[in-house]
Amino acid sequence: MRSSEELGLYSAALRVTAVGMTLVGVLGPVFMPQLSKAASQGDTDREQKLTQWFVTGSVLLAVPVVTTGLLLAEPISELFLTASFRDSVPLIRLLMPVVLLAPVAGFCCSRLIPHGRERQYLVCVGAGAGVNVVLNLLFIPRYGAHAAAIATAFAELAVAVCGCYFSRDLVRPKIKALLVVTGVGAGLMAMTILIIGRHLPSLHVAATIVCAASVYALVCRTLLKRGDAGLKREWYVKLQRLATLHT
Repeated sequence: MRSSEELGLYSAALRVTAVGMTLVGVLGPVFMPQLSKAASQGDTDREQKLTQWFVTGSVLLAVPVVTTGLLLAEPISELFLTASFRDSVPLIRLLMPVVLLAPVAGFCCSRLIPHGRERQYLVCVGAGAGVNVVLNLLFIPRYGAHAAAIATAFAELAVAVCGCYFSRDLVRPKIKALLVVTGVGAGLMAMTILIIGRHLPSLHVAATIVCAASVYALVCRTLLKRGDAGLKREWYVKLQRLATLHT
């Protein structure tokens, strides 16, 4: 970092981001041991089921956390830190994608080990470390803490991309409908936050988060089918009809 002040701001932003990562990471200790056991025993059906549950749960948790962090970074920083750390708000926003990328990277890389792909796991970790070091050396002297935050996000992205590539022939979860539903939910959640911010600016940030999260949960509960993370049949038919009308 270029100064101790920048280092303090970056550390503060990391602490706020860590709260979101803790919320999203609760599923890892529950599912990863079972996934490793199923993979080592060759139980493909159970591995597929656990993979679907883990990915669905992680995405459902990560998307609203990232949406909230991007839109409410300033009041959240004042809630967890103090007003003197207001300059850390841009850093929090830059680090928010890590909340989504870290579980993806961790999942894709960790499942390589039970399948006897330790070398590929090391390549993934090395890619992330290499990207982080190179970007830090190139850009921190000029851009400071902002460069460090961006480097952290790109390092996680590198690990996730490598992990997805090396695990492409393993069991795959169904994510198309999941991404559509969480995208719709995140959009309506963002609209809720913006509407509350415009018409009820004095509302406490915690109440805003609860309202927005309720909208997100309602959307996901309405559209998402249990078990295989697909769209409920009636909504699938409606979307097909809507697509037909526009073609």
